[in-house]
Amino acid sequence: ALWRRLQGHRLLDAAAAIEVLRVGPRSLPFSVSAWLERLADRLVLQFFAGTAVVGVYSVGYALGERIIGSLVQAVFMMAWPRILAAWNEGGPTAARHAIADAQRLYAWITVGPAVFLAVFGVPFTRWIAGPAYHDAATVVPTITVAIWLGGFGSYLNRHLELTKRFGVLSGVSLAGAGVNVILNVLLVPPFGMEGAALATLANYAFNATVFYVLRDRQISALHLAPFARAGGASAVAVAVGVGALGGGWPGMAAFVTVYLVSFVLALVRRGSAAAREDLG
Repeated sequence: ALWRRLQGHRLLDAAAAIEVLRVGPRSLPFSVSAWLERLADRLVLQFFAGTAVVGVYSVGYALGERIIGSLVQAVFMMAWPRILAAWNEGGPTAARHAIADAQRLYAWITVGPAVFLAVFGVPFTRWIAGPAYHDAATVVPTITVAIWLGGFGSYLNRHLELTKRFGVLSGVSLAGAGVNVILNVLLVPPFGMEGAALATLANYAFNATVFYVLRDRQISALHLAPFARAGGASAVAVAVGVGALGGGWPGMAAFVTVYLVSFVLALVRRGSAAAREDLG
């Protein structure tokens, strides 16, 4: 239906086609590694522990991935177009500033929720999932940290995509997926679901570490200050929620309140700083 509405001349852009053929195949293994990262644990669990365990594990995995993964993707979808535009318009210097802003946003939007699930993940999951899936709660903190590390690593490898070094990007991701598969085989038999979660964590930790080592410091520099501030706010929230209120629902509510206030204050501070920059 859409084809009949298209107008204009049909033209094969040979230069663009050659460029796609040159860089495209090197990006395909990246998708394969993503498939292995998300499926290897379930396949190994199925082999060693059976379908029922896979179902319970999937509930815990999905909870951590959906909450943190959705925030990770939301920040990336906001940040990546700006990074691309900065790269095209101002080169490495502009891209570096855009990536720094993206890291600030990533820190404040994801660190607090990740710490919340790492600390309160077990009671929170058991309330959400119900009695039949209480065992799934044990993997939520580990999966949460793993997904967070995966998102964090994406701000250390932007230079690889900007410079179209897809072969390196795919190679690192495939190596991490290999670590995932090997550790699943080693850890699932003795530790079950917890072993699968640890294998996933090792996968993303490996990727983030390698991307950190390979990062282009002129483009994908690591800015620790926003992560330190968000981590400090999270620590205060944990101290209030767990130390003062003893956890439970009052503790969870206190954590959310304290971190949300810190987040809003950080946004206000960031807005004031941007306004000062605009005023020169």
